[in-house]
Amino acid sequence: MCARLKIDGRIYRPNEKVPTTAGGETAPLPKLWDGFARRESRQMWDRKGAKPSVIHADGFAERNTETKALIWDESPAEIEALVLGDTVRVVTREATAQEAARFGHPRMPKTLEI
Repeated sequence: MCARLKIDGRIYRPNEKVPTTAGGETAPLPKLWDGFARRESRQMWDRKGAKPSVIHADGFAERNTETKALIWDESPAEIEALVLGDTVRVVTREATAQEAARFGHPRMPKTLEI
C-alpha cells in the first residue's frame, strides 16, 4: 500500500489532498487520497468510472506490519492511481519477496516501472 507519499518535499497521508494528474490533465490537481485500489480489482474500478492517474512522488513509506515503523524508499517514482470524482486511490500490487523483507508489508504501490 503506502502509508505516506513525499511530493516536492512535503509528506502526504491518506485522507489528505495530493497532487495527481488524470486523463488529459497537464498540471497536477489536488484530489482527496481516499485509500487504495488493488491492481487485481482494476476491472471493478473501471466499471465504476475510475480514470487512470499518476502521482509523481519523490518517495513513499510503508508501515511495517509487525513493528509499525515507517520504512521509506526515497526513490522518485510515478505511482499509478485511479481518480473517481474528486478522490484518488493509490493502486497497489503484491510485494516481491525482497520488498516484503525490507518493508515488512505484503503490498506495495504500483509504479509505472513495474
